[in-house]
Amino acid sequence: MITTKEKYGCDADGNRGVYQKYAELEENDIDWIYEQIVEQFDEDKKYYTVSNEDEDGCEFEFEVYVRDWLSDQEYLELKKEFSEDWLIIVITI
Repeated sequence: MITTKEKYGCDADGNRGVYQKYAELEENDIDWIYEQIVEQFDEDKKYYTVSNEDEDGCEFEFEVYVRDWLSDQEYLELKKEFSEDWLIIVITI
């Protein structure tokens, strides 16, 4: 995750003002994004809200499309895993 910080509304000396922080996802964020998708997984859901903190402890939330972050194979494996769990619950009831 890349974060940037910009200062707005300051005077000529750089006093006062407000910092605005921005964050952008990178491909190497896949590990923590994958973990959060697995925790929330629902085969009918296409978008997931994931969050992460930067080095200053500021939390950022992102709305991610599952197919942008999981390969077809990973997605099918998750669907299979969760549907098998559901079948086991149905059979044991």
